[in-house]
Amino acid sequence: MKKANEMQALAKRIIVWLGSPALVFYVMPVYMAVIIAGTVAQKELGLYRSLQLFFASPVFLSLTALLTFGVFCRFLFHSEWKREKAGIHLAHLGVLILLVGGLMTALVAREGYITIPEGETKLFVSDYHQRELLIVRDGDVFARVPHQKIKRGQALSFDGLPLRIEVLNNCRNCEISERQNVADNMRGMSRFMALGDGPLEKDEERNLYGATLMLSGGTTEQDGMYVVFEAMPNPIEMDIDGHKVEIIYGKAQRALPFAIRLDDFAEDLYEGTSKARAFHSDIAVVEPEGVEWPVRIAMNQPLRYKGYTLFQSSFIRAENGEEATVLAVVENQGWLAPYIGTILMAIGLLWHAVLVMIKRGRSI
Repeated sequence: MKKANEMQALAKRIIVWLGSPALVFYVMPVYMAVIIAGTVAQKELGLYRSLQLFFASPVFLSLTALLTFGVFCRFLFHSEWKREKAGIHLAHLGVLILLVGGLMTALVAREGYITIPEGETKLFVSDYHQRELLIVRDGDVFARVPHQKIKRGQALSFDGLPLRIEVLNNCRNCEISERQNVADNMRGMSRFMALGDGPLEKDEERNLYGATLMLSGGTTEQDGMYVVFEAMPNPIEMDIDGHKVEIIYGKAQRALPFAIRLDDFAEDLYEGTSKARAFHSDIAVVEPEGVEWPVRIAMNQPLRYKGYTLFQSSFIRAENGEEATVLAVVENQGWLAPYIGTILMAIGLLWHAVLVMIKRGRSI
């Protein structure tokens, strides 16, 4: 019984401290220092690496979680539930929603893009930053290997396919050089080129991921050493157990819960020039059940649906005149939190100001 009372008293002291101004006093300077350091570092490291190093770091996420829990304790256990304090409570609730929304965005939000030629339907979003090694069997994706698993010395095997991959070398930004010494077991482009590590670009999208692989499981003529990298003109092809197997290194892809068909793309040009002033995409959202409806996505006019936001990003025009739209895709279940939190804070502060003015008027 005594031990239970001691634990209860300790829990109460922790809640009191978490809800006290002391938490903010000690945490906020460190929090602000990380924000300033991450902002300044973007000049040298680039946006993506800076975000990963500072704002997606365990330190920053822990500080955000601590502040969020502190505001929650303050709001729930230390608030005076009086009408005169209603505005302050509403403002605190708005701050809490902002912090929770920011934490949710940092943990689960994902960005990518989708390129759709006119008349075609696409289901998969390509990630801006993440890469993967695709194993395609008879035209269908058989396996996806994230680039984090493509490391020197790593051995990969796959259930249902007698393919074995040994990673001899990998690079985040490959420098391609002419191969000097050609061995008998070198296959494909590895007979002419070698991949080496190059300096990382500030813009993560410009880095060229690749790897040197030792493959086995095909015929004697096919087994051997290969190179594979992003945007390689032709994938690695092997014949394994009567199946056509292709190995492709590219942007990581994930499926949307709906498909997008581009019915028409149009641009508005500046008069007398070929420069686009604005452009839009007339698309159809196609559900798995076959139900579809038209939507226009334009600049500053995104489509929000099922937790996804699709923005008009750019477009591609081929030499033969065929056009394709490029849509930026953001998956963020907490996108409403900043709007709700800001509105609640504004209403709460305004409410509190009105109550203070009314109270002062009565006292006069």
